[in-house]
Amino acid sequence: MTSLDLMNRPEVEAHRSNGVPVDCGRKAFFVAAGTILAITALAKFITIYHGSKSLVLPDPVFSFLSNRHLLMIGASIELGGVMALLAAMRNSDKLLLLLWFCLLFWSYRLGLRLVDFRGYCPCLGTASDWLPIPPKTLDLVIKSCLCFLTAGALGLLIWEWKQTSGALLRLRRPPGSQL
Repeated sequence: MTSLDLMNRPEVEAHRSNGVPVDCGRKAFFVAAGTILAITALAKFITIYHGSKSLVLPDPVFSFLSNRHLLMIGASIELGGVMALLAAMRNSDKLLLLLWFCLLFWSYRLGLRLVDFRGYCPCLGTASDWLPIPPKTLDLVIKSCLCFLTAGALGLLIWEWKQTSGALLRLRRPPGSQL
């Protein structure tokens, strides 16, 4: 049994911090993460069906794909993430999945830098055309959401690992012994 397997044991799940069940904060984070992924997927789908001349152009990073195709792939992956967050999976698996998504998103942004792309991340498609939000502000909001997802998933995973390590020590300790 690994430390990740122990994260969902009753003695770890029931741990309380300041009288508030730990599950409340974790669930709130999963709801926020799912909402962010759902909104960004929706923005991509609206862009695809709204139509724009830029959709037929090649993507700056993946030049073998059109912007339309990459937005469709991205939106599908994000909706898959929302469904995974709603599924009955272990919390550690959900956090690892979110970290994987964050790695993909950060890698795409790094790719934009490497190809010397001038402009804002096209991750929301043409949302700035149909939303009353300037592209620079929209890009800052998306970067902030990505930082929130990355820090939240990593922080919760580390916190759960530390809680599990303590539970693992308590489970392995012989009766009557002290730490």
